[in-house]
Amino acid sequence: MSREWQPDDMAKMVWGFAKMNHKAPDMFDAFANEAVRKMAGYEPCQLSLTAWGYATAEHKAPTLFKAMAVHAQARRLLPRFTPHELADFCWAFAKSGYESPAFYEAIAAVAEPRYAQYDAEDLSNLMWAYAAAGCILRIPALAAELTARDARANPNPAEA
Repeated sequence: MSREWQPDDMAKMVWGFAKMNHKAPDMFDAFANEAVRKMAGYEPCQLSLTAWGYATAEHKAPTLFKAMAVHAQARRLLPRFTPHELADFCWAFAKSGYESPAFYEAIAAVAEPRYAQYDAEDLSNLMWAYAAAGCILRIPALAAELTARDARANPNPAEA
């Protein structure tokens, strides 16, 4: 793997290949190894794009996912994710079968106070991820946010 690839380049390549449903297992393997090596340079956007790309492509990279989780938590990056980035990040980890209740709890602790900033798609991705990852204790708060949104959108449901 060339030393010229930077985190932003790799994240966008992985995302693009996954978005186009282009199977490139050798590239995914090479980028996973390079990403682990360069993990210190990854910021929230690159982490989210990379995780989403691997999960969407259904390319197994457990060492990469572990490195991303450790990096995001150790560098305290989770609060710096936008709502969309964090929802995609959480979804990708759950879709990839990453098992770490503490990791999902760390994401939920950051996401929960900001649920009002999340759009419906991001909230549904979080709901799916929490359920898939077995993070069921976080589902009631998310369900309450969704119910409150529905009540605000439809203040008089009998009149609708």
